[in-house]
Amino acid sequence: MKQKMKINYIFVFSLVLILTFFTTCKRSIPDKRSPAINIETPFSPSGFATTLKLSTSPSTVNTGATAETVTVTATLAKLGNPLNNKTIIFDISDEFGNKIEFGLFEDGVVDVPIIEKITNESGETTVIYNTPLASELLADTIVFIRAIVEGDGDEYISDMTPIQLIGPSVQETITVTAGDITLFANIAVNDFTTITATLRDQNGAMAGWDLLFEMYDASGNRVSIGSINSLPSTIVTTAGDGTAAVTYEAPLSAELPDLGFGATITVYIRATLIWLGQEISSGSVRIIIEKL
Repeated sequence: MKQKMKINYIFVFSLVLILTFFTTCKRSIPDKRSPAINIETPFSPSGFATTLKLSTSPSTVNTGATAETVTVTATLAKLGNPLNNKTIIFDISDEFGNKIEFGLFEDGVVDVPIIEKITNESGETTVIYNTPLASELLADTIVFIRAIVEGDGDEYISDMTPIQLIGPSVQETITVTAGDITLFANIAVNDFTTITATLRDQNGAMAGWDLLFEMYDASGNRVSIGSINSLPSTIVTTAGDGTAAVTYEAPLSAELPDLGFGATITVYIRATLIWLGQEISSGSVRIIIEKL
């Protein structure tokens, strides 16, 4: 009987040791997003005590031709009390926590993809996130701002907050007009006209976008008959009202084939919105050149 009780005591004692070891091993879980960092878990005493919270203003941004700014605020506390003079590291990541360089943080003169900030007496610190340009987006995109702060021992506390970036509109239209649609191929002086392209979407004028101006014939082949801003083709950025203007000069009479007096040639001036190497939208105007 005593031998049986002894065996039971040994079994219970072994079970207690196993449970104790299992609980100790679960104090922290390796963060798959960054193997060098351990994220706090409820099994960790400091995981209950220390909190790190992120917020953004705004959380949704319409991107454009210039960078938009988002204010990111981190609040650090322990047992409800603010933690001041603590270093918080901010970086930019995707939904899986992989670091990406998509936009930058303001850091004086030079913007950076990773930045450190110190909490104030309220346990808060802020960073300014500058979004990428609309031309850098393939579509609407969500990026995450991640903050990491050292906890107790070798543990770290982390939080992430999303920012939705609205990409460029897919409803662009380009209207191209000419001051004069009939020009003359003179003997000594180039005739000219102003070509104006207007870029708009459903929200109105699209400012700050590059339009490519080129010359085409009626069959859609690129040609060089005359010049655009003294070049075969040129790129002009739209102004605040969404317009971009160039000067088209007709060729001289001697530069045209011998078609006879009064013969005409048709040239189409096309303006094209190029985005990430692709033609998104275009418009054109027909110019008739009469040879003198």
